Amino acid sequence: TYQNLPTRTFRADTPLAQRPASQVISIPYHTGTIGYQYDPATNSYLRIVDGKNQIDPANGKQVYARNVIVMYQTVTLDPTTDPGYNRILLGNVGSGKATLFIEGKAIDATWKKPTTIALTRFYDSSGAEIPLVRGEIFIQSVAVGTAVTAK
Repeated sequence: TYQNLPTRTFRADTPLAQRPASQVISIPYHTGTIGYQYDPATNSYLRIVDGKNQIDPANGKQVYARNVIVMYQTVTLDPTTDPGYNRILLGNVGSGKATLFIEGKAIDATWKKPTTIALTRFYDSSGAEIPLVRGEIFIQSVAVGTAVTAK
């Protein structure tokens, strides 16, 4: 049943002839690198972990996303919640920089989330919400200042 939950805005796919031939994204983390290779034929991003295709063990197929979003978030350590360990805290309420990778293009954006229970939304430079293509949405959180590359 409908529960009046917030929804995202979506749009139709761009025709194949208007999509770029390729795009490669590289997202560095302390433990390895996550990459995505855009495939215009399927209008999706194939996921790569440390240089190897990520295969879903449930179906044996390549993991992919239709939208890849990189959120730049503040990172702090909390040594008090779990004594002896530094729990990572991501700043996920408020706003910050984001990059949306949709249909082989990078879109500079701002993410906004006014409360902990609100849906994170993404806006372009004019303040309009950016519609995503229908399908899988992968959100990658990185520390502010992380050098994400796309070519």
